[in-house]
Amino acid sequence: MAHYRSLSGDEKLKLAFEQIEFIRATQRHEIRRIHPEAGPREVELRLASRWCDPELLMRAFGWNVKVEGY
Repeated sequence: MAHYRSLSGDEKLKLAFEQIEFIRATQRHEIRRIHPEAGPREVELRLASRWCDPELLMRAFGWNVKVEGY
């Protein structure tokens, strides 16, 4: 904890982005495991469905979470 306090704001922000990217990479791996046939676009849509409002995904990309799943 003391180390974290000693970081600058820029360093803390960089660390936060690295943690978010790690989480997304882990989720992509899980999506590919569950849906091995999924192409890159489908993987990204399934990832987005875990982070975004389902209505937004439907309007923006035509991805219906209720039909396609997460």
